[in-house]
Amino acid sequence: MKREEAAKKAKKKPKTKEEELNEIKELINRTSSSLSTLFTETSVEKCEHEIENLKTEWIMENNLCMDAAAFEKLNRKVSILDIDIGDQEVVLRADLDVPLTPFVNFKPIEEEFKELIEQLQEEASQDATKQKKVKKNKKQLDEEAEQMARYEQAKKMRSEPWKARQILDHKLLKRTEVSLKYL
Repeated sequence: MKREEAAKKAKKKPKTKEEELNEIKELINRTSSSLSTLFTETSVEKCEHEIENLKTEWIMENNLCMDAAAFEKLNRKVSILDIDIGDQEVVLRADLDVPLTPFVNFKPIEEEFKELIEQLQEEASQDATKQKKVKKNKKQLDEEAEQMARYEQAKKMRSEPWKARQILDHKLLKRTEVSLKYL
């Protein structure tokens, strides 16, 4: 009853029971075929892996000498180059646990820029009392602007302290970069 009402609202012809049964059977067939394919592939991969393990075990038990080619074949890891990835979506797991410089606590900003803060407070009090401002030459203005820039940068560094750390070893990043470029 609810399906018929929903079909009327969508301005579609309601499905008959036979059509619904056929649709369900088709869905079951598709699901079972995809599951059987998945299970077959998984079991084949497991069997291949076990066969390779048995080969290696047999070689080790019989103390056969291995040449470089046989050793390479047994111990070679699968890489991106071994897989056909054309027109497929790829999920890449990368180890990016790189070593960083140790975390350093910053001293309080008020302590580091004590003179600048006092100077700014002094200027603010002069503005409030409307005293005559001291004129500054270009060099003094440049130094003051540079000091303000350093002050702003120090405030930013204290709000995001993790950005002050540097990467010590770039090997993992470079290896991952190669894989990403290939993909």
